Amino acid sequence: MLALEGRRVRLMSIAPGTAYNLQPYVRDRYIGALAGLGVGVTHHARLAGVDEDTAYFEQTTTGEAILAEGTDIVVLALGHRSVDGLLMELEGLDVELHTIGDALAARTAEEPCWRG
Repeated sequence: MLALEGRRVRLMSIAPGTAYNLQPYVRDRYIGALAGLGVGVTHHARLAGVDEDTAYFEQTTTGEAILAEGTDIVVLALGHRSVDGLLMELEGLDVELHTIGDALAARTAEEPCWRG
């Protein structure tokens, strides 16, 4: 959405590649879509901190600092475990339940982007 609004967007990922866990034929389609929107990508980047206009990352293979200066918005996707506590609480009720998103399966930061 941010890129569609005309904002400059850069995907900073700790993964060694964009959409690393997706099938290649799916991954390539999305990488092309990101490129078409002008979204930049930096791999092996671990968030280290933020201030009012800069996001700081560590390059995970070299330990070098990566500065994303002029940053207005930082969107985080964190965690590697499914969080489904509410589902467990609701299962005893007589209601239809649908498990979606990270409650169903924890994903990388890129994967929710593909689903909108």
